[in-house]
Amino acid sequence: MSTCQARLVSRARALLSLLSFSTLAALSPSPAQAHYMLLQPASAYMQSSPYGDPQKTAPCGPAAGAGTPTGQVTTYRPGDMVTLTIRETIFHPGHYRISIGPDPSKFMTPPVTPMPGDQCASVPIDMNPVLPVVADGLLQHSTNFAGDQTVTFKLPAGFTCPNCTMQIVQYMSKHAAPCFYYHCANVNIVDNADMSVQPTLDLSAPPDMADLPPSGQTPTGCGCQLGAAGSSAPASRGGALVISLLALSALALRRLRWATR
Repeated sequence: MSTCQARLVSRARALLSLLSFSTLAALSPSPAQAHYMLLQPASAYMQSSPYGDPQKTAPCGPAAGAGTPTGQVTTYRPGDMVTLTIRETIFHPGHYRISIGPDPSKFMTPPVTPMPGDQCASVPIDMNPVLPVVADGLLQHSTNFAGDQTVTFKLPAGFTCPNCTMQIVQYMSKHAAPCFYYHCANVNIVDNADMSVQPTLDLSAPPDMADLPPSGQTPTGCGCQLGAAGSSAPASRGGALVISLLALSALALRRLRWATR
């Protein structure tokens, strides 16, 4: 075999190895991330379409110094029924937890009990929450939601909290750690005499950026194999990629056979 032929064979074999690896990668399910959007009350930060990011960093979604404040404030009275509406854009089993207070750095996420194959297997649900938690175990589900979900919960009687933060935490099982995603709303909870007075919201240094992710974890993407409900586009793109890779493999094989004659 001449030097030129040897080089061709070496290049063809390298191409075949690369194509084989790429084909296997294309056939493997791509990792997904769980996401949701806060529709009601108004979100404290802008949420990008279609998933509602940023939402991975405690306590409110954006990392410190990031995120675009909306400036929107929702006012309630003590004992009001609060309407919460969310849109789960990528499915994971789980539920939602609500905390309210003037200092979001005090908000805590519940402890996670992992199991083999599921780093976020379970968390306790507090059915008799104590402030700053006001509701837990909302919208428990193990299958895809059919659409936007609305649930109500009651604010404690006599509880006032002007210029406060409402944190909505999504807990997800069957998910790689960290096990929680976050959104927040700016709220005033005032009595009847103060309903017409809304404290000025200070957005110059949002206090909700003072907390770190739970247990010191660095937020990362989900490592699971579940994708967005009802979407076939990734599968179609993967099929087209596999066909292209197989065609290139056939061409490389023909070049290899010709070079070794």
